[in-house]
Amino acid sequence: AESTAIPTIAEYISDYLKVISEDGSPMGRLAKKRHLESDILVEFGHLPLNGLRQRAIDTYKTRLLKGTKKTKTTKGRAAVSIKTVNNILAPLGTLLRYAVRNKEIEGFNLVLNFREPESELDAISSDDFEKLLASCSDLRYRVALLLGRNAGLRIGEIRSLRWCDVDEKKGRITVRSSYDTRNNLKSTKNGKIRHVPLSGRVSEALKQLNPFDAASWAGKSTIIEHQKQRKPLSYWAMRDKVLGLYKTAGVEVPDLPWHCLRHAFCTEL
Repeated sequence: AESTAIPTIAEYISDYLKVISEDGSPMGRLAKKRHLESDILVEFGHLPLNGLRQRAIDTYKTRLLKGTKKTKTTKGRAAVSIKTVNNILAPLGTLLRYAVRNKEIEGFNLVLNFREPESELDAISSDDFEKLLASCSDLRYRVALLLGRNAGLRIGEIRSLRWCDVDEKKGRITVRSSYDTRNNLKSTKNGKIRHVPLSGRVSEALKQLNPFDAASWAGKSTIIEHQKQRKPLSYWAMRDKVLGLYKTAGVEVPDLPWHCLRHAFCTEL
């Protein structure tokens, strides 16, 4: 007869990681694998998939928030933030939902995450942005700054944007991809292609960077490139550059030096 034994969480993690080996971005897979193997497996691996209880989850969350002291048998662990607790437990929820889809378990009714307090929106002011722009002599970075502030692109989307994604006739920019910090090309954050208006200021800056007829923009090269190597600039190069621009402009550096441009765009909308 076919076995109906429910696998343990440890057993299912092993099988699950083989299945998702090509799922999502490389960084996302790495983080999911790390939390499943280093955290969830250690804490709950001995339990069957249907053996988790809310009390055990809540006890674990509290212990993560408070941290644990080193003992003769345990290494101890520093206290972590609510966001980190949620990041640790998120792959467990994904694992359990996968088990439900495969009819390993009927379902689960567990609250795995904390509701995070809303953080203050960090948006650069118009005056500070103009100072930032005035301090920038490199046309590539002027375009990058304007794509963030006047089109709302994320830094990874700015780095992957190609000339053929800019349509002057329709007056729009098509955002279809993003580079992560390791230069892996992936989809946008929500996995969807979107169109944003091409403002006059962005269009003017693009023409200064590439003064040829717009028809030549049909090429597939990225807009913000390394001048000699002709390849997209790295995340770290762009971060170092923008930090230098803030210093030159005399503008206080925000927690998210590039992303605050997108916040300003969204706030204005």
